[in-house]
Amino acid sequence: MTKEERIDQIIYDRNILCGEIYLGEKVRGKYSKSSNGKIICINTILSDRQRYETKVHEVIHDEYTMVDLVSAPTDVIRIEEARVRRWEIEYLMPVDSLMEAFFKGYTTPLDLADFLEITPEKLDEGFKLYIGIHGYESIHGQYRVQWQPFEVKKDRRLKP
Repeated sequence: MTKEERIDQIIYDRNILCGEIYLGEKVRGKYSKSSNGKIICINTILSDRQRYETKVHEVIHDEYTMVDLVSAPTDVIRIEEARVRRWEIEYLMPVDSLMEAFFKGYTTPLDLADFLEITPEKLDEGFKLYIGIHGYESIHGQYRVQWQPFEVKKDRRLKP
């Protein structure tokens, strides 16, 4: 099962109606929950990878957003969107998958994006997020992960 098929299965299992509609040039997707059910709208102008990323983002809204973003104040929307983007990045590009890609020889941004089946823009956004969380370097098990430029090194001083 591909990653997109998995997210489609989650959408189906949660009884979310998902469809495509033109939403303008800036909006990628919308999630809505009402008494009639849950709906995800995806912009028709998106590429396949952008569509997948948007589905993940909107499903995370279904899972974690507790307030109605349509009527929420701007600062609440900004906080919720930042939180959802962080979970989206952690779902789309987990550190273990990044390390696996690096060890398989995928070292350029385009190669990493292809391996993870995401857009290069989302990969860049993810690296910026990880730098904001961990700094330019973090420890993951016995490895030191350097985020900019991306590199993974085994550190023998670290215990498994």
